[in-house]
Amino acid sequence: MVQFMEVSLEARGELERMARSSVLPHRKVVQATALLELADGASVRSTARLLRTYPNTVAAWRDRFIEAGVGGVGVIADRQAKRCSLDSPSENTKRSPSWPQGCRTGPSHGR
Repeated sequence: MVQFMEVSLEARGELERMARSSVLPHRKVVQATALLELADGASVRSTARLLRTYPNTVAAWRDRFIEAGVGGVGVIADRQAKRCSLDSPSENTKRSPSWPQGCRTGPSHGR
């Protein structure tokens, strides 16, 4: 299913500038390129294939753009490690030496 994503002329101009940039972080360039593809009517799957990433990733970029606009392009999403509470670890906390004390578990490595 192809969903058409509406983009204002102003936002399109900014996305085109980002997509052509050689000085912005790579993630911003790739995300801007993906959003332009979606705005031109490409599907999430075909855009993901073109940019060699996952459809879920492209869908997340699209959703962030719809919610936050151009300012959300290239923003790094929060990770569980950043959300760990460093204040008061519980008594039955499982920790690995490389993780902050308040984290309940270490990296999941996709599990």
